[in-house]
Amino acid sequence: MLLAHRVPMCRQRIDHDEWERHGGAALGDRAEWSDRACGMAALRMILLAYGQEPPSLTELVQLGVEKGALTERGWLHAGIASLAEVYGVPGRAEPVPAEELIDRLKTAPLIISVTEKFPEDGRKGGHLVVAHGFDPGAGTDPLILFRDPSGWGQENDRVPLSRLSASYSGRAITFPTVTRTIAVLGEMLELGETAAEEHQAVGRMVGEGGIDKLIVVGNSPNVVQLTAGALAGGVPEVARVADNHTAAAYLETIVRPGDKVLLKASRGGELWQIAQELFGQPITGH
Repeated sequence: MLLAHRVPMCRQRIDHDEWERHGGAALGDRAEWSDRACGMAALRMILLAYGQEPPSLTELVQLGVEKGALTERGWLHAGIASLAEVYGVPGRAEPVPAEELIDRLKTAPLIISVTEKFPEDGRKGGHLVVAHGFDPGAGTDPLILFRDPSGWGQENDRVPLSRLSASYSGRAITFPTVTRTIAVLGEMLELGETAAEEHQAVGRMVGEGGIDKLIVVGNSPNVVQLTAGALAGGVPEVARVADNHTAAAYLETIVRPGDKVLLKASRGGELWQIAQELFGQPITGH
């Protein structure tokens, strides 16, 4: 089953207007700095993934230079980790063997040092990308999902672990467990003629409330309306299951450490059974 953290894409090519607006010309040529901005673009993606409001890429480059995070050999991992902490996301520069990447990606995205375009000619490191998930597939060589801020990365977003390992330096910047909020909702009973409208409204509210994943339980017309409202409201992931037992089984396959799971429906939906099943308690109700 594919696992992916939500990480928005940021390009390392710096927009001309942004460069001028924030005084980037004081650093030199915009095109040259765009070629060197992978570390700050990767940092910006991480900050967005953790719900922060980062400054522009130009401002991050300026700050990185000011704080000594850039050397002739490239961006210092420890420097990027320190900058992340300035914006409320603790980071740590450390070695992470390729064989440990899958386990690390189960709980958080990573900034990893690879060679651009993942060549297999012995070159290692020199370019920073964000690894944000994996797809185990059916074989023995899982795919690593990544956000690459280079031009090539705009059309490529996954690579076999074996190919990544060939150009991976073994060094990464790690971050805390990503906390997701998963809502499990059932039908609201006894609403009368406004039931369809109210269920759609609740679905839209889920999207507005920043819920990461919604699981809707049941097959009634009202549940269908709730699902439609959630999709219209922009909930990133919506799944519909037939009953409480199926919901509990599905949750067991997707819940990760740090996740928050919210259960809510009319009492007649007996959604407490889902929690009981997850915690191995006796199932009560009918």
